[in-house]
Amino acid sequence: MASMQWEGRDALGIRWNGHSKNLIGNPQSRGIATWFILPDELATTLRGSFGATPTGLDDLNTDVTRVRIRPLPRRIWRGAPQEPSDDEWVLSITDRVQGHMEIMNPGTGHFMSVHKAQVKGLVRDTVSDKSSGPKHGILSLHVQMIFEDGRLTLEPLQSLSERLEALSQLLRDSGYEGQHDHVRALIEEARRTLVGTAGTIGPWEKAELDYAETAVADNFLQLAITCIAKAITVSKLPPDDYEHGFNYGRAKSERIPHR
Repeated sequence: MASMQWEGRDALGIRWNGHSKNLIGNPQSRGIATWFILPDELATTLRGSFGATPTGLDDLNTDVTRVRIRPLPRRIWRGAPQEPSDDEWVLSITDRVQGHMEIMNPGTGHFMSVHKAQVKGLVRDTVSDKSSGPKHGILSLHVQMIFEDGRLTLEPLQSLSERLEALSQLLRDSGYEGQHDHVRALIEEARRTLVGTAGTIGPWEKAELDYAETAVADNFLQLAITCIAKAITVSKLPPDDYEHGFNYGRAKSERIPHR
């Protein structure tokens, strides 16, 4: 059994590791070892039995010294978000009773104190461990870390839809100048976010995001934001509605008259 991150959430997986005559074990797929992910109802019960609460600062994670942060910290340079980087941070639990910890980014030198109320989960990541080296983990937060102007701050966690609306309002208030890279970064984030269980993005979502990129290139930023929002909306449709809307719900040559 292993505690892991599966599709962006905490999960428990199980497998039989096999023996000398069956090194792959079970389950496996095409000769590659895989994991069976336990339903949340079972995983919660088992964690309670083992005392392995992911948010607890207990003996199960006291040896974690390097962590990756979820959600990925947002980097903003000269007003435009940059591509996210999955850095390793050095973690130090300074007060286990009060739930205080400190994290430091060796690459950038940024330093931050974090309270347990801001922590969603702290779990081991043994896959990243080396035989002689620091122990690894994943620190999931209820807040968003923001790099901007050399500073590191914690802000309330916003959904992609909320940030789209905030940017749309900014464009209405301040205009388009200097915001093209910001919109492009949201398009790329949507492409990553909307990848399904099969590892690919749906055709309708892809079409909307491709159109959004074209709109940015043609300086129609509000139209691009609308396309991103539509891609998010259609991704939530039931399968039958999605199928009808994408394949049959529109005329093959549909033109909209000028307003």
